[in-house]
Amino acid sequence: MPKSKKKQENQAFAKKKIKVGKVLKKTAATDATFTTRKISMISQLAGQAQGSSVALSHRGLTIKELCRRLGDGDRNSRKEAATGLKQLLTAHPDLIKTELATYLPALARTIDKTKTYQGRCELKLLITKICTLPQDIMNPHFALLIAHTLRALANMANDVRMLGASILKICILSYPELCRGCEEIYPSVVRFLASHSPPWNFPGFLEFIAHFIQLYTAKEEKKVELITATLDFRQKQISRFIDLTPSGDPFTLSVVGDLHERQISPLDKKEMLLALLEGISVVMQTAVADINFKQTVSQRSTEGNLKGSLSTICQHLAEAIGKHAKAGRSIEEFEKHMELWQRIATLIAKKDARRPAK
Repeated sequence: MPKSKKKQENQAFAKKKIKVGKVLKKTAATDATFTTRKISMISQLAGQAQGSSVALSHRGLTIKELCRRLGDGDRNSRKEAATGLKQLLTAHPDLIKTELATYLPALARTIDKTKTYQGRCELKLLITKICTLPQDIMNPHFALLIAHTLRALANMANDVRMLGASILKICILSYPELCRGCEEIYPSVVRFLASHSPPWNFPGFLEFIAHFIQLYTAKEEKKVELITATLDFRQKQISRFIDLTPSGDPFTLSVVGDLHERQISPLDKKEMLLALLEGISVVMQTAVADINFKQTVSQRSTEGNLKGSLSTICQHLAEAIGKHAKAGRSIEEFEKHMELWQRIATLIAKKDARRPAK
């Protein structure tokens, strides 16, 4: 047998040199190690939170920790914090009211920072859930929410601007009195409409304009409640308690601003109405042109909503101009806009007449 072949056979049975601090693996040993992962059930966490005094999210975070993560620079961290906050408020509805001052400032700061579609949807759901609170509870925090919402309207990204418009529409539908009392809303929306190429075809955009105009044209009904009571001077008793404190916003001081000016609608002022018409005319011209010449399948499905919103806008603006005419003011500056609205009304009437009766 050659020496080379004999050396190869001996190498199979050769002893390995053991180095200091090194342990050799056994040749016949089987690796029996295994790893596990923790499974957290939302129902179990809810039970644990009820047993403890602090409510926890699905990752075991408190509402203050979630608010800190909402201000994180990492997008994924903010996304997880928003999801955790949504789960926490859904599992514990009482926190919506009690912890409003804790999470609302952190949540409002994320309005103009939310870039993804999923994040915008979750944020709108959270705002919708929060806006179910009564007006007197939301009143002290409403100015902060509106400030960040109007800041989003001035953002350069169209998605962020439309997110601000959607949140503002939620606020208008939930708290119309608070929105009418906020003086910054009207000029901010006018600047938003006057911006270059507003995305009118965004779902719900024309509906937002209709609700915005309707906010300042709605008639407030003053309810007068008659209270009767009997006062006995001999017994020094009164049959029922009468509250003589004035009703109204406790955060509005008539010393700082003129209360009468705040009660006047911006549409009753000629300059402010004209500024709104200048911005909205561009949007309406683009919308009408698209309905006439670009009737795609997707637009046909939403054409009824578009026409309904356009007719609502025309109706409210016509009422506003009619008030100026009844007051004896000159409406010559409104004539060029009135021609557009008459053309839109005629177009809608023709299309409605072409539809077969059901």
